[in-house]
Amino acid sequence: MTELDTSPAPTGYGTADDTLTPPDPGRILDYSWGIARTGTLVAALELDIFTRIDAGTRTVTGLAAATETDVRAMGLLVSALNALGLVVRGRDGRYRLPGDSAAFLVRGRPTYLGDLRHMHRVINFPLWPRLTEAVRGGRPFNDLFGDDGSTVWEQVTPYLDQLAAAAAPWLGGILRESLPGLPAEPSVLDVGCGSGGYTRALARLLGGRAVGLDRPDVARFATETTESAEGAGLGGRVAFRGGDLRDMEWGGPHDLVLLSNLLHGYPEDEALAMLDRARDALRPGGVVAVFEFVPDIERPMDNPVAGFFSLQMLLTSEGSGYTRDEYLGWLAEAGFVSPVVRRCPAGPQTLITAVLP
Repeated sequence: MTELDTSPAPTGYGTADDTLTPPDPGRILDYSWGIARTGTLVAALELDIFTRIDAGTRTVTGLAAATETDVRAMGLLVSALNALGLVVRGRDGRYRLPGDSAAFLVRGRPTYLGDLRHMHRVINFPLWPRLTEAVRGGRPFNDLFGDDGSTVWEQVTPYLDQLAAAAAPWLGGILRESLPGLPAEPSVLDVGCGSGGYTRALARLLGGRAVGLDRPDVARFATETTESAEGAGLGGRVAFRGGDLRDMEWGGPHDLVLLSNLLHGYPEDEALAMLDRARDALRPGGVVAVFEFVPDIERPMDNPVAGFFSLQMLLTSEGSGYTRDEYLGWLAEAGFVSPVVRRCPAGPQTLITAVLP
């Protein structure tokens, strides 16, 4: 008599009625080509393919001539862009742009994000293939928040300004409408201001004065950018100072201290020390705003970019993609009250505000 196997059936890729279906490797194979997707997008941005299509150069031959590239190779690149849905090929063989490509990848548009190519070319392409080594050692290869970042930030800050432009209207609206304690012309301190995208935006949106702090080379770049056409209409209401954020004077008392994309670059003790400095720079009733990539431990697929960002910090800093509970605990320890957490609709970041009693 044959003995029956009564062990539980294997679990895995089953249907709603638990009928097993053969595992499909498609998702894994798709992920394995992630670097190809990024490389295709970066190459297209470096050759200004999207801008040229938008301007009317819509054939492979025309694009190759305009970019002085090989026709066959250009055909391969545009076909890959078509496969990704970043361009659309018509029956006549001419290409056009879908809505998101037209909005975010055409140079000169106010919502342009194409300088993301610098982030990948300068940081991600050299570092991400070494992730296994970083996981084994638990240490970054390039501490971009330390001395290793001195030659990097000027190259990537144009992209950071583009991200700021996308999120700033929402951020400024939330800070004005949801935090009625702010005065009519608030004093704003933007710590780790980069090239000043949020500093300038908050001065405009909130109607007060804003000071940005960052390393000296970046602060100089922010000053030069503000003195250009981008700073028109600010009337001297924006200024930048350079130094080591951990030691330099933060001034005050301010009505609002913004810590945007900053605390993730530092270990826990230094991040908490910066929140202490934010407290000391605020007036009673003032607001601290932490705008960060915050991974969701319970539902990581809701914001996978924030999860990847934690690995980015492993590669490039002594910090981490800290969780919501970590930030809330630090804010309480620093003496802040009434925290509010909001997910930004214009990107993968989260805004956490709290009040100094």
